[in-house]
Amino acid sequence: MSIRAGTLDTHRARAARRRPAARRAPARAVPGRPRRAIRIAITRASGCAPLRAARVRATLRAAARAHGWRGDISLAVVDDVAIAALNRRFLRARGPTDVLAFAYGDDADGVAGEIIVSAETAARAARALGEPPERELLRYCIHGLLHLCGLDDAAPAARREMQAQEDRFLPPHEEFRP
Repeated sequence: MSIRAGTLDTHRARAARRRPAARRAPARAVPGRPRRAIRIAITRASGCAPLRAARVRATLRAAARAHGWRGDISLAVVDDVAIAALNRRFLRARGPTDVLAFAYGDDADGVAGEIIVSAETAARAARALGEPPERELLRYCIHGLLHLCGLDDAAPAARREMQAQEDRFLPPHEEFRP
């Protein structure tokens, strides 16, 4: 794994407080309370697919604004080895996955959590779907945010709704020319 030590230390230090993000109630704007934008910190593993940080932030902020969400998000773009280790450690699942989202607990100011996406999984899926890898990776980022904000995709109807939300905020295919 080749992501910054600070991000992995964050994983270890907060492991006891973590729970899968889909179990949280949606964080909504509170009437009478000043709205604060989503703050997003992005960490990329060396050798991972290129990802335009400004595009990621703009897309995630647009999704958050549309739903009245605010808070602090940490986004880590990692390889399959790193996400497989986290998947096994926290969800007891084997192998790599596309995205993991962990809520840091209840935050009076809104969403607080970490999204981890696999650049290698996104690249494989993008090839299979004929999509640009950056677009598929951005879809995973949106998916993780939706989980942090309380959406779930366990049931087929919920999965369709979540995909509709992803499609709503995902920039068009044409914007991802090399």
